[in-house]
Amino acid sequence: MFLFMIVWAVIVFSALITVKGNPIYTLIEELPDDAIDLLADYMNHPPDEFPEELRAKFMQLGRYAIGQILLFLVEMLTAAYLLDKFFILAITIIIKDLVLILVSFYTMKYPKVSSEKIFNPLKTLPAWLISLDRFSYLLSSLIFIYIFFKMNV
Repeated sequence: MFLFMIVWAVIVFSALITVKGNPIYTLIEELPDDAIDLLADYMNHPPDEFPEELRAKFMQLGRYAIGQILLFLVEMLTAAYLLDKFFILAITIIIKDLVLILVSFYTMKYPKVSSEKIFNPLKTLPAWLISLDRFSYLLSSLIFIYIFFKMNV
């Protein structure tokens, strides 16, 4: 029963991201141009006065990031657990996630953590990477829908 709920949760969240887009990208696009630099400054040296609206957006960005990480971990762990019953589909999920991570890191070319411009690559994400991310969530949704119905048969 617990596995059904996990698979269902992955289906729902993956489908939402497929349809509406990744909320992290959407939120970053909505931020003012200087907000990314403000965030980097805030992380290095918290200022006394920080705009409340931006603080709320940054907190929301953090929650979305944690949610995405949890979704990724649940997806990977569920796929690993289902390797014996759905080998090809589980391997597809695992490989898809690993390839997406590698492509994202290679494309983003993250600066060193100590850099003041650590968040700037987030504003200039290529459109094909965003589309690849949505396709990845679509693939996850379809695979987990299939697994969900096969588990219920």
